[in-house]
Parts: sequence; structure tokens; C-alpha cells
Amino acid sequence: MDDLKHFIIFRRTSGHCVTWLMRAPSLREALIKYALKECSGAELREDGSIAVDDGYSGRTIYTHPLACIEGEMKTWSGDDWHGWEVRQLQQEHWDADFAEVFCSENPFDLALYIELSRPLLRQRHPRSRARAFVWYLTDGILVTFYRHARKGRRWPVELLGRYHLPGQKWPEAVEWHGSYEDILEKIVIGSVLP
Repeated sequence: MDDLKHFIIFRRTSGHCVTWLMRAPSLREALIKYALKECSGAELREDGSIAVDDGYSGRTIYTHPLACIEGEMKTWSGDDWHGWEVRQLQQEHWDADFAEVFCSENPFDLALYIELSRPLLRQRHPRSRARAFVWYLTDGILVTFYRHARKGRRWPVELLGRYHLPGQKWPEAVEWHGSYEDILEKIVIGSVLP
């Protein structure tokens, strides 16, 4: 048996939902594989960054696979709720006669997490109505607020702030200063075992 892990990736857009299954040696490799297949004109560069067409005859360079996923998949334009999530499937999922392998984010939960974090954002950006997305981490919820760096263009995005809702201090939000590597290490990718 090989050392590849099975991942399920789910994306909701205003038009439809899509689910991908993939095998990769690690979550990082799964994210890179996904970005290269799904992002317009994506290429992996020698330094490990990912270059993607920006839709305006230019390129957006992402220094980390999670930065690419955030910029290309977790942000959106318009009023519809969009989502992007990843889970790792275990052997028990494949062996079971019947198994739940994925349950998407609840939009009402997301709205609450964002509402709890927005007062901290407004300390720096008092009148901000910035959009946000969420990562589920092993020690709580991470809310990221962003805006489009160029008016009228979807890419690139500028991160305005990240706020953590630690499980042990719920519902208190605190400013978060971790790296993409910290997120990658703590991101919840487990699915409920059958």
C-alpha cells in the first residue's frame, strides 16, 4: 500500500457545489495539487510559490499554498455565500458500509464567528464592512477579514486582520498573528469516523 492520504475538497459557489477526491502525501501537497489543477494558469515556481493568472493579463504570486487557497477560493465577489473546505478521509471511511465523509460549514455559525470578531477589526478599521472567511483550527476558530487590494478587481486580496476564537475562552475573540505554516499545522481536516 502506498503512503498517499485521501483528501476530499468541497467548494460552494453562487452557481453550484463541487467535490473533489485526491490522493497526496500531505495536506500541503494536496493544496498544491488542487491549486495547480483548479486555479487559472497556475504554476508551481522553483521557490515553492504559486503563480496564478489574475484575469487582467497579469499574474498573482502566492508565497504559500494556503495563501493561494485563501485568495482564489475562500474570497468572493457578490452577495452569495461561498465556501471552500478540505477533509482527510481515513481507511475506516472506505471500509464502512455507510459513512458520513463530509459536512459543510453552517452559514449561521460563520455569521456568528464573524460577528464576534468584527469589533476587534473595527478598532483598527472603524467603519469597515470587510468580508471574512473562517478556518477551523484544533484550538478554535480563525476568522480572517479581507478586502480587494485593487478597486474593481477580485485579485489580489489584502488581509486586514485575523482573529482567533479559542475554544477554552469562547466567545472571546483575540487578535492572531500566526503564519500560514501555523494554520497548516492546526487546520482541522478530520472527518467523523463511522
